[in-house]
Amino acid sequence: MHAIIIHPEYHQLKAFYEALKADLLALQAQRDDLVFHFCRQIETEYVLQFGELEYNAWELFCESSRLAREIELIQAKLNREEPVNLREVQAQLDKEFTEYMAKLEEQREAMASALDYTQQPKLSEEEAADLKALYWELVKATHPDMNPGASPKLIQFFQNVVKAFEAADLGM
Repeated sequence: MHAIIIHPEYHQLKAFYEALKADLLALQAQRDDLVFHFCRQIETEYVLQFGELEYNAWELFCESSRLAREIELIQAKLNREEPVNLREVQAQLDKEFTEYMAKLEEQREAMASALDYTQQPKLSEEEAADLKALYWELVKATHPDMNPGASPKLIQFFQNVVKAFEAADLGM
């Protein structure tokens, strides 16, 4: 039987590795707090203050672009001495402007989401601190990067923890 000789730097490197893992988890938790809560609040404030203006500006841009394109299509027909069928022109415009309308709908949904977010009950400072502490402990225990070979149940639990933190749900 051969004796295993541990390299003199093994314990130092292992401690360094564990410290890096802890730092990674701390950064993950900090990132999640910024993305799920802080950025969401900033985005909500922005949408509440400027969303309607942006929506109105985009709506006017869509209307004016559509009218300009309608004039182009009609003028092209007239230049070619073809009969102008306004229903065909409108159908073509509907096809061409679906992307514009989709963006308009996205802006409408963002405004609705921001309003919904403001209606949600807010956590007190103590509850928010409790949530962060609980999240931190659960992330340390369940993060897939820290638990190689984690079971599908553990991975699903981790994903549920992240969703609960994102929603600021203490009841999970």
